[in-house]
Amino acid sequence: MPAPAHVAPALDDNHRHLKLSVFADGLRLVYTVFFGQVPGAAQRRAIDANRDGVLSDDETDSFARRLADEVTAQVQVSADGVALPVEFAQRSVGGAAAGTAGAFSVDLVASFCLPPAGARRVVLRDRFAVPRPGETELHLEPGPGITVTSASIGGVRAKGNAFRFAGPVPALGEPGLALEVAIDAGAAGGVSCPPPSSGRGAGAGPASIGGAGGIGGLGVLALALAGGAALIVARLRRRARG
Repeated sequence: MPAPAHVAPALDDNHRHLKLSVFADGLRLVYTVFFGQVPGAAQRRAIDANRDGVLSDDETDSFARRLADEVTAQVQVSADGVALPVEFAQRSVGGAAAGTAGAFSVDLVASFCLPPAGARRVVLRDRFAVPRPGETELHLEPGPGITVTSASIGGVRAKGNAFRFAGPVPALGEPGLALEVAIDAGAAGGVSCPPPSSGRGAGAGPASIGGAGGIGGLGVLALALAGGAALIVARLRRRARG
């Protein structure tokens, strides 16, 4: 499912939006790059390989695949110290099909299946350097039974589970972003895995990590953004039953 366009349109810059959804049995990362009017027009001319003035599905999918490969090389995800393979199995290019238009966006979606647990340690690192960077926004979305109890970057708390940076993201250092999430184990009905795999660019399915009991404990969800590093610490606790 594409990320909502929270980041405002740009003229000369490119924006990045990361939406991390946290579930009892997995994670979903939607990574969106918004190309502004000027850089978007230049990208469209490059995407239009046959120069017919129309961006075909093959041309846009080829571009989305290349972008996904570049982002994948800079993104790392692990759960309790175990590295998870990152695969943006769903890719979607938004905007008009005209090769002479301007701004457009690309959504990249990766899903990770995990054994249901009341506590989990997750690390996400992103070092992708967005060309002509404008805004970077990170949105945390709790799934069924999940409550974000706190989130901060460098001691600055999130507003509505969201963070926004202008320009290249500065070095933030330890402990960086601290995110606490409470899980109600009784909400297992709202499972996320396997997620829908229909649509263009759908792959073989979400990455997974095996065995019940293999995940547990206090966790860190780290995000290192281009131009510096931001650390997300995520703690998933089982909510006390009444």
